Amino acid sequence: MQLHSIELRCPYCHAAQTLALAGQHTCEYCLRAFTAVDADAAREQTTAAVTDWLSTQVGGSPTAEVVDLTSRVYIFRERILPELSRDCARALEGLGAWLQVPLVLARLVRSAGERHPLLGAHLRMQHIVQLRARLEHEHIRRFAVDDESRRELWRL
Repeated sequence: MQLHSIELRCPYCHAAQTLALAGQHTCEYCLRAFTAVDADAAREQTTAAVTDWLSTQVGGSPTAEVVDLTSRVYIFRERILPELSRDCARALEGLGAWLQVPLVLARLVRSAGERHPLLGAHLRMQHIVQLRARLEHEHIRRFAVDDESRRELWRL
């Protein structure tokens, strides 16, 4: 019997977890409870959303290999990159003061029962998780065919 390593990510904050056992998990970063089934469903939902977004940008199947090099460069420069750039700028702008919040607050600073301020921004974090998934998606990277395009994608 061969053992396979499976990366387990929190479905809420998308943080990689170090221990992957069966049953209930508690995220090491956002401290929310989830199961491996929840994490898998969130991953599939994010992948489907990225594929749908890319199909609208490409105007067809993003997995089609029949698109020639010139068309890929055009699609990347005129459709994919501007959307990704805009969404990255909005995500950073929307975080604003959240970028100044420490990830770990000392127990003395928080009053009893107070949640971490970043937990209240769950929907915003889900948007950032989906944006990151778009930036890392293999089909999107296939449209960045030249070195300059890859550098621009990397800068986002």
